[in-house]
Amino acid sequence: MKNEYQLQTQESGRYQQLVASSDSAIVKSLSIYGFGDSIHFERKTGENSTFGSYWGIHNIGCFKEIKKRVNHISEMSHLQIRNLAGRLFELLYQKPRGEERYNTKPKIEKTNSRYTQIEEELLNLQRTQRRMLRKGEVEIPGISQHELSAANLW
Repeated sequence: MKNEYQLQTQESGRYQQLVASSDSAIVKSLSIYGFGDSIHFERKTGENSTFGSYWGIHNIGCFKEIKKRVNHISEMSHLQIRNLAGRLFELLYQKPRGEERYNTKPKIEKTNSRYTQIEEELLNLQRTQRRMLRKGEVEIPGISQHELSAANLW
């Protein structure tokens, strides 16, 4: 089943996010900030528990195979999306490898259904964000001085 992403506004009312319409989604949401997108992903570990993380798209260039720094999922190439899917899969379903993981590409069977689901969801998020940007339905906000200092980007 293909997971759709719907536009919502965060509780603060300032930022927009694309949120999965299905509870079965691994990639739960994409929050859109001026300095870059933040992706929320998780897996169920029990009936009432989950394991996951929030990653800033602007920070994933630390992985060898992704290299180029991007700020928004709409700017990523198909290969970068595939590599990001591999990294999300690695964190959620494989044992962490410590510092070496930044320099070694994860070994993933591309036919693994969980990996395939993550890749499809990321590509769907990318298409959704691109379409909404083109139509003016979503806007990447400016960056305030407070956000610049809090993000420690410079």
